[in-house]
Amino acid sequence: MTMGDQGLDLDRVLYELRKVDSRNILSKFRDSFVKRRLLFRAIELGMSTEEYCRYALENIKSEYEKVVSLLMINVTEFFRDLDVFKVVENHVIPMIYSKTHGAIKVWSAGCATGEETYSIAMIVYDYLRSKWENPYKATIIGSDISTSALRIAHSGIYPIRATQNVPEKYKKYFHMVSEDYVRINEDVARLTIFKYENIFDASYPAEYFDIIFLRNVLIYYSTDSVVKMLEKVYFVLKPEGVLILGKSEFVPNEMREKFDFFMGELGIRSRIYMKK
Repeated sequence: MTMGDQGLDLDRVLYELRKVDSRNILSKFRDSFVKRRLLFRAIELGMSTEEYCRYALENIKSEYEKVVSLLMINVTEFFRDLDVFKVVENHVIPMIYSKTHGAIKVWSAGCATGEETYSIAMIVYDYLRSKWENPYKATIIGSDISTSALRIAHSGIYPIRATQNVPEKYKKYFHMVSEDYVRINEDVARLTIFKYENIFDASYPAEYFDIIFLRNVLIYYSTDSVVKMLEKVYFVLKPEGVLILGKSEFVPNEMREKFDFFMGELGIRSRIYMKK
C-alpha cells in the first residue's frame, strides 16, 4: 500500500466515523490528530494500517467508541513544565491573592487524571497557609470527559514514580499507601472538585474564575473549535483573570484582542495570558 492509499483509507474511516458521530465530537479535533489516533489503534490491535481500515469499516459503531476514548486521553504529570508552575507560584497566585484575599477560583480544564489540579492545589494551599488565611476559601475545579481518568483523580492515589518531579517543598503533601503508591494529603484534596464536563458545554457564570489552566488541550482541536473554546474561557474568566496554556500553544489571532501576555516577556515564555 502506498502512502497515498494509506491516507485515502484513513480518510474513508474518518468519513464513516463522522457519519455515526451523533455527539459531534470528531469535528472538534484536527483531522491529523484523529488520524494519528487511528494509526495508534491499528498498532494497539496488532494490525497493519490496511488491515485496520478494513476492520474499522466493518465495525464502525464499536470502533467509534474506541476512537473517541483514545481522543480523550490527555497525558499529564505533577508540575509539568516546572518553570511555568514557578511563575504561577511566585507571580500569578500573589497577584490574584491581592484581589481576592484567598477566595481564589481556579478551573483546571481537561484535567485528565488530576495531577495538574493537585499541583495547583498544593501551591494555593501552601501560599494561603503562609498568609494565615483559611485555605478552604479557595476552590480548584478539575474537569474532564474521561470517566476512567476522573476515577483516578477522585482517588488521589498515584504511583510513587509520578512524584519524581514534585518540588521538595511539596512532597510533604503525599502519604505512602503502599510500597509503590502514594495518596494526596486530605487537607490539600479538600480544595479540589472533580467533575465530568465538556469544556464546550460548561455552564459557569460570567466572570467566575480567577485562573484557568487550559494546558496542552488546544493543540488537538481545529481552529474553529479553539476559538469557540477560548470564547467560553473569556466569558467565565474575570477581568484581568489569568489563562495558562501549554508551552507549544498560543491564543490565535481571532482572539488576540481579548488577551494580553501576563507580565510581558514572562508571559510569552510561559504562555500565560491575562484577560483584557
